[in-house]
Amino acid sequence: MHRRGGFLWPGTTVDLPPTFTLYGDGTVIYGDADALAGNDPRRGLRVARMDEEQIAALIAFALDPGGLAEAAAVYDDVPVADATSITFAVNATGTPKTVSVYALDDGLDEPGPETAHRQRFLQLFELLNSFADQVARGNASDAGPYEPMAYRATLFRDEFDELQVTGEWPWDDLEPADFERDQSGSGAGVITPAQAEALARVAAGDMGDPVVIGPDGATYLIRLRPLLADEIE
Repeated sequence: MHRRGGFLWPGTTVDLPPTFTLYGDGTVIYGDADALAGNDPRRGLRVARMDEEQIAALIAFALDPGGLAEAAAVYDDVPVADATSITFAVNATGTPKTVSVYALDDGLDEPGPETAHRQRFLQLFELLNSFADQVARGNASDAGPYEPMAYRATLFRDEFDELQVTGEWPWDDLEPADFERDQSGSGAGVITPAQAEALARVAAGDMGDPVVIGPDGATYLIRLRPLLADEIE
């Protein structure tokens, strides 16, 4: 389960790790909304383990009470603007399926054609978004904090001098030019845990992330995203 989008400063929304991931071997990587948006470079992610019976029970809930088995690909028929989307992806029945639900958190205020589906998706969202409760109940076993093998760092250049600088450029072995630029001018690249720790020592600004002056003289907001094992090339 992954949250995306929203009409906010890009540094607060881009490239967050999934809130919940369950692998076929029973490994779970999970977090919560507050931790994912915090200053911890690991974004508060933790590891849990599930046995075959627990896996089967969770998948059965996601497909039936959670509504994914009968779901369409997109649900966006709500009178809400600038909200986030919750994306569920499941590959447990032989056919991969992705379901994107716009404004799931606040799209139930007025009844509409999607209300019955959204109520089912909301049950699944609430379970996965607070998976620590399931661990506490014995439906999974805690295995400690998630220790990423790599991170993705995204650099947002402050073109209009709107952000307060919170520290110095944290790396001797990286420059802004080392981060591949996209059409918006933002840069992104994979960095090591040691490089992530160096950035984490820089104070966060009002946007929740460090703001530094690069060796090129430009000001950058830098956001870290811990990568999951299957995302590392």
